[in-house]
Amino acid sequence: MTTVGLASILTLAGGLTGGAIAPPELGPMATTAPPKASLRATFTEGAPLTQTSDCASEPKICQAVLTGTGHLVGFGAATEITGLTRDRAVTPCGPGSDSEVYTRRIKTRVGVLALRVSGVRCRTHTGWSITARYHIDGSASSGEFEGARGHGSDRVKLRPGHPGLVTICGTLELR
Repeated sequence: MTTVGLASILTLAGGLTGGAIAPPELGPMATTAPPKASLRATFTEGAPLTQTSDCASEPKICQAVLTGTGHLVGFGAATEITGLTRDRAVTPCGPGSDSEVYTRRIKTRVGVLALRVSGVRCRTHTGWSITARYHIDGSASSGEFEGARGHGSDRVKLRPGHPGLVTICGTLELR
């Protein structure tokens, strides 16, 4: 097609649509999603605030509430509270191990970030290690974190007589 022919078609198309131009207050349309940032946090957890007294008998499902203090990179000092459900009938890494699901709520000065987590607790030569994956629950989060998305890893190291050490790494996409 010649340049003149293409110009004629474009002119005709402009005439059919009225050649309207979008009002300036609409501005240009966004072409990319909000950037993803790195999510990094560390916490020290104390003994459970509450926990099921007997996990050895059927149905071998226990619950606990844990709290900790620490730091969420980019947001400063933070506290966390975790509602944990542990299934001791499932032993993914040998006797005494179990599967775990929990919601971890991280509270900062700008809002609360809710993580939905699932993983396994395994015995190590120094204590216990919990290796889990999380995804951000933007609808359960609040403040600056409302509507957030992301995923990553949630790891906990437990040694007898010491506080639990929590390390969270992954992505965070704010709305």
